[in-house]
Amino acid sequence: MKRTTSIPVWPLIAAYAAAILVSAATGSGFAPRVLPIAIIFTAILASIFGIPAYFAFRSRLPAAWWAPPIVGFAIGAVPAFLLAVAGTPDFASSGGVVTVQDGALTPAGWEQAMTFSLMAGLPGGAGGLAFWAVLKASGALDEPASKTWRRHLATVVLGFAAIGTVAAFMTPTLIMDRSCHNPMRDGRTSLRPELSAALDVGPSEWPIVEAVMEAFAKEHDWSFRKHISGNVDTYAAFQMSACSEDGTYFMVLQHHANPDAFPRREAEAGPDTRFNYPMRVSINQPQGGNSWRGPAHNLLDRLEERFGDRITYSDGKGRTVPREEAERGAE
Repeated sequence: MKRTTSIPVWPLIAAYAAAILVSAATGSGFAPRVLPIAIIFTAILASIFGIPAYFAFRSRLPAAWWAPPIVGFAIGAVPAFLLAVAGTPDFASSGGVVTVQDGALTPAGWEQAMTFSLMAGLPGGAGGLAFWAVLKASGALDEPASKTWRRHLATVVLGFAAIGTVAAFMTPTLIMDRSCHNPMRDGRTSLRPELSAALDVGPSEWPIVEAVMEAFAKEHDWSFRKHISGNVDTYAAFQMSACSEDGTYFMVLQHHANPDAFPRREAEAGPDTRFNYPMRVSINQPQGGNSWRGPAHNLLDRLEERFGDRITYSDGKGRTVPREEAERGAE
């Protein structure tokens, strides 16, 4: 008699197929980090909705390849749509277009919610197709539903409990950045900068800051990393870091939002203070010691040479202090 594949393998393979599509959509740079998290969420959806849907519809729908993708698409799209329309704020906009007004979705908001749900349904459809392929190959589609259900119910519960437990504990380890660009790679949960500064620049000067930081890293033989996300016409985040292999970590960070892309309500008046604070500069040495002072002095000289008094320094309580006091570090 042909032996069928255990049910926990079916939804798990479906979850992997959906998770791979989700992680691929985020871009090659983030896919490895997104995949473990995506697997957890898709496995949960497959467990809660996929298995019951299989037993509910296997006698009502034909055992054709197109039926499971339709059900899988619905499993991905419906929760996403409910999430998009539930709990909306009083006001929201995207790219200068108002999507929520007085707590209700505008036509643009409904269009955005529909697009989001349709995109979320695609991984579900891919998972459904993979689900059908494994069922077909294993011969499970030829077994009576009652026999399959009784034989595998306990295995389903235990299998997904094990998968969920292992995934929950392994995910932080799998996605952790272990390079010197993660100053908390040793497991700490907080970090106090040795020196903090603020640089009064905007997006048009980000390339200048980048050139200064990259030249500094090259001269000191440090690792350099840059990341810009978003679009300066709406919202963008700019982050750079330079670090030594022993852990000394210099970072600059600025968030920029175009006020024209995020209109305020007509009742709000006065200066718009919601966005665009100075660029944050932080000097960190999680491994302890004072070896950061020489490189920090050199970087600050470079920034002051280019930007003059547009850089200010602060102590651990956020008070503005002279550079000499800031360079003494956190005490």
